[in-house]
Amino acid sequence: MADEEVGSVLLRVSHVEAVDLTLAYLEEVDRLAQAVGDAVREVFRDLTSIDRSEVAAFIEGATPYTTAGQQGGADLAAAYLSEVLDETISVMDLRFPEIPFDGPFLRTWHNIGEGMPYSEARSGGESVAEMLGHDATTNGASTASGQTKTKLRGWRRPIQAKACEWCRVVGTQLYKSQESATFGHHGCRCKPPVPVFDFFDPGKEINDARLKELRESGAVKRVSEARERSRARES
Repeated sequence: MADEEVGSVLLRVSHVEAVDLTLAYLEEVDRLAQAVGDAVREVFRDLTSIDRSEVAAFIEGATPYTTAGQQGGADLAAAYLSEVLDETISVMDLRFPEIPFDGPFLRTWHNIGEGMPYSEARSGGESVAEMLGHDATTNGASTASGQTKTKLRGWRRPIQAKACEWCRVVGTQLYKSQESATFGHHGCRCKPPVPVFDFFDPGKEINDARLKELRESGAVKRVSEARERSRARES
């Protein structure tokens, strides 16, 4: 198939195929992130205690999984962009975000301090551990996709059905950098941001398919009102 030029971007595939590849890429990242998250959760669950002395053991057990998640996410991003663009993406010597390995312990200790039963408190820590693995994978993908040499117009956060209402709405925004588009919160299973090329925005096409439902449900209005209340408290 001949390359297709969209604006100043040379695509290896057609416009429609690029959107399909983006969806497939996001699905693969999500599948890997879930597997890594489950593995890190099991490492925390298998600890004999949640004493501070166990943090080192958790790091030792979880690091092989988070490292694999980072590299695996980076490899998926590189393969995706290489397939879409006439460019080879480098995944060597990437600087991934630091992983807060003490997070599961801090959450568990906080829950206990709030009077939560031990089993429930520790379950909360397990959820944080799972998100460490999930985020390591998606951050690996985001970091690698930021290595593209192709001129970009910005970045888009793809909306996914399991994300919270706030994350769905902020997915409608255009971000100027990969760093500014990469954020989340505990329990957020957002997918990695995807590049917005000149006159070609696969993330927007993916998100537009869900925006009508969000508007009809009142989600956009509720988040807008929440932002206004937040600004009022800060002023």
